[in-house]
Amino acid sequence: MQARTTELLARATQMALLVAACAGLGCRTEAGKTTTPVEPVEPQAAATGMPPPLASAPPSASAPEPPTPPASARASEPQSTSVAPPAVFGETDEARRRTLASSTITEVVLARGGRSVSFKLTLQDGSQGLYKPEQSFAANWYSELASYALDRLLGLGRVPPAIGRRLPWATLEPIARQSKHADEVVVQRDGSVRGALSWWVSGDLVPLSPPDGWETWLRNEPPIGPSPYRRREDYQRAKKVAHEATFPERVPPPDVPDRIAELSDLILFDFLTANHDRWGGEFTNVRTLGKKGPLLAIDNANGFPRAGGTDAHALAKLEWLQRFRGRTVRALEHPELSAFEAALGQDPLAPLLNQTQLEHFERRRQRALAHIRDMQTRFGAAALPW
Repeated sequence: MQARTTELLARATQMALLVAACAGLGCRTEAGKTTTPVEPVEPQAAATGMPPPLASAPPSASAPEPPTPPASARASEPQSTSVAPPAVFGETDEARRRTLASSTITEVVLARGGRSVSFKLTLQDGSQGLYKPEQSFAANWYSELASYALDRLLGLGRVPPAIGRRLPWATLEPIARQSKHADEVVVQRDGSVRGALSWWVSGDLVPLSPPDGWETWLRNEPPIGPSPYRRREDYQRAKKVAHEATFPERVPPPDVPDRIAELSDLILFDFLTANHDRWGGEFTNVRTLGKKGPLLAIDNANGFPRAGGTDAHALAKLEWLQRFRGRTVRALEHPELSAFEAALGQDPLAPLLNQTQLEHFERRRQRALAHIRDMQTRFGAAALPW
């Protein structure tokens, strides 16, 4: 009888988490089904069904917090006690996405940096956004939107608010011609361009500058082989040179207590989105909001490829990781594929992913969970230290 009661409580908790996450993204549930509102959204109209503010997914009421490893195991490491910051960007997603979806554009500037064509837009109220249009090379505009939806479902709160929006090519073309890649922008027959418009985060975005050997923070045992957190070609080259890598005997602690957990979340998130463009280039895509500020997950346009599975480099980055945040793992266990599809369906330019992409995402989710379970079997409480 006690076992049956425990099972029922676990199932109830799973459903509560799914409903809470999906409801925040504009879904509704009926008789155990997750459905998507069918009300159409005009490309220039105010968005509806806005997602929740930046906040962590609620932990299970019946699930205990993960135990803390013995002090002797991490004596020199600062204790992480923070949660995903609820106001990294100052306001809730709803107001920001409504502005992104409908506000008049007053200025268009070509955004610098990176291979793809993108634009910095100034809106009527003075706020700004980064627009990544559909193009034939380099960037997956829809990946920015799918990454945003997944970030909110997992309760991470590290991806800037984003929404799909169509813009007239005539508005963008004069500025786009400043780039030699302007002809790669995909223009629809009606003269419009579809793309992802992300909130431009104000403030100083500082590239992370961790000490040599920072990768060992993520481990419960000494590393074997070179760090995979570098460009794919650099990693492959390092593997050929030496099977065993040399790391400092003593690595300084992180700049803030929560940094290791943030890095763990980011690496797991990138595996789920299949983003291969995070590491390398002096931490260009690994930035904090101000010095010692929260870690952000910006530039997610190289995820969710149209076809193909998980490559060896992506697996190496996951398998190096041996320490995870407990609430992130719990969130990962609950958003079923249907909830992710429903979240994606709220975007004005939906559908964003095809069936193959959704199936590959689910395989990556299951692969990540299998790895986490293996780490828990091997290292016990040390696998979930936060």
